Amino acid sequence: MVYLSGYPLSEDCYEPYKDIFQVDATNPAQPRIVGRLPRPTPPEGAPVTDFCQRGGSFGPKRSGYYTSPGDPRDGLMIYDFYNAGAQFFDVSDPKNPEIAGYFAPPTFGAETEDWARSNPTHGVYVEYDRNIVWLLTNDGIYALSSESLLGTPNLGAPAAPYRTSAR
Repeated sequence: MVYLSGYPLSEDCYEPYKDIFQVDATNPAQPRIVGRLPRPTPPEGAPVTDFCQRGGSFGPKRSGYYTSPGDPRDGLMIYDFYNAGAQFFDVSDPKNPEIAGYFAPPTFGAETEDWARSNPTHGVYVEYDRNIVWLLTNDGIYALSSESLLGTPNLGAPAAPYRTSAR
């Protein structure tokens, strides 16, 4: 399965949502779209009912980097989603992908310049060997962990230099 998407070029949802498409590439000569990952929504009780209401860009940005140390988790896809932060997708059942977790950093206050509000998160870097997800944002870098999705985080120094690509 290959996952691909565009990303928002505009702010405040003044363009169609960019889906993340699931492409069956079993036959590379005839790839076919077989589904889409679910659109992230804020949790019940949040001050907004759609991430578009947070302002700025909303949609998939990046699924990480090919230099992530360690081996990716089968069935887990982690995407940066601009104002919706890091979204963790369970794709273990391609016919029923689900959002398994997320972290959206707080929105910025009135003191934040307009240029810094539009795209608060820019990327996710996953250290699969240490079970840590780094979310790169305008206001800092967040270290995220989830025992249920990645395992117990290893906060010690890496045992060996990392290799430059996953197996």
